[in-house]
Amino acid sequence: MQPFEPLVLNDETVQAIYDRCLANDDTLDEDRAQSMAFLGVCGYARDVFQKVFFSRARIAEDRKNLYYLYGQLAGVHEPEDLPYAPHPTLSIGGCMRNYRGETWFRDRKPLLMLLTIGAVFLCDTPISGFTSKAYADGLDNNVNRRLPELQKQLSTSDVTFVGEDVIPTLSPDDPAFPAWWERHRAEWI
Repeated sequence: MQPFEPLVLNDETVQAIYDRCLANDDTLDEDRAQSMAFLGVCGYARDVFQKVFFSRARIAEDRKNLYYLYGQLAGVHEPEDLPYAPHPTLSIGGCMRNYRGETWFRDRKPLLMLLTIGAVFLCDTPISGFTSKAYADGLDNNVNRRLPELQKQLSTSDVTFVGEDVIPTLSPDDPAFPAWWERHRAEWI
């Protein structure tokens, strides 16, 4: 096993991990796991998000990388906890910026890749599936006892629970990284 190398949260890094972890024709059924990032029971329309399957073994190999990348998100550095939530929460808005307040992706695809690979069923991944904030609010405020309409697109206020192992990290291209890494290296090796 190679030593852990901290990664920069950017389009190329996310794309590479996503592609590496995707299930393919050679992936055995028992190694396949579906992403649970955007489910109908959580308020998302079924036709909006496709099923995506990953290799459990490959996700396990990239576990530290995934956790390290999630640790660079603004929402991890500045917790967005909801008062009623039993675990720390993270909004899609908190996933769009890194801890320096910069949008870390050039187009939406890498963001969706990071959110999708972050919530794979029965794998040790950084987040649980997202819940549509509008749908959850509709359930809470429903006087007609009818289910609210399913959401057909993501909203920056949609939230997920963050795994307890997700901790704030710094990007290797940050000038403060060398000193920070010296203090935290043992946590990652």
